[in-house]
Amino acid sequence: MTRIIFFSFITLLTSCASNQSPFDTTDGQLLNSETAVFSAINERHLGQVSSAEIVSVDGELTKGNGGPMWVRVSPKSHSFEIKAKWDEYSGFDQASNWSGHTEATVMVNIPEMKARHVYLAKYKITKTKIYVTFEDLGKDPYFGFKLSSFGKRNGSNATFYPVSFEDEE
Repeated sequence: MTRIIFFSFITLLTSCASNQSPFDTTDGQLLNSETAVFSAINERHLGQVSSAEIVSVDGELTKGNGGPMWVRVSPKSHSFEIKAKWDEYSGFDQASNWSGHTEATVMVNIPEMKARHVYLAKYKITKTKIYVTFEDLGKDPYFGFKLSSFGKRNGSNATFYPVSFEDEE
């Protein structure tokens, strides 16, 4: 039992650390300033989508525990496969009519992504389906995530991890 708890804790810490910066799908072949970033998590949609992971980019599986929530890519057209989870409610009173948790894998295609731009997934959820589009935040936007040591976004001990297009030396 102790081994299971320890393994779970290490897995959690690893997945948290892996989301402190975008997962690099270019394998370091491009400078940061030559890349674009796509985020499956959109802070404005947190009430709708409880989690979103990028499963693949252009058919290539992403690495990591459960898939990254943001990725760094080359500036061109890309297809992103996202596994999204959301809370399903019924009736008019969403707060009291809990009926389950729904999960789906969806695709979003972004044409002609530009270097130094951040693209966000935008979600629309109906009673039985989820739709994904995207928003271009423009060149060099102020964007990132607050992550706590236990993987919760915006927790009491959260640290802000901004996206950077600065080249590492």
